[in-house]
Amino acid sequence: MTSSTSSTASPATGTRALSSPATATGPARATSAAAPTGEPTREHWMDLLRGTAILLVIAHHLRLVQQI
Repeated sequence: MTSSTSSTASPATGTRALSSPATATGPARATSAAAPTGEPTREHWMDLLRGTAILLVIAHHLRLVQQI
């Protein structure tokens, strides 16, 4: 079996412990190299769509409560 991460075998238990730079230093973080400077990282149209959907759900629930 081939793996891109290095593994070490524990002689006492026979299990493997995987080590990689991401687990040794914590979770990998996005850097500015992933998104060029000056470009927004969020999709604002998606935020607007979510906000609209939330308002529609609230309006629907208010109508249900008024019918009771």
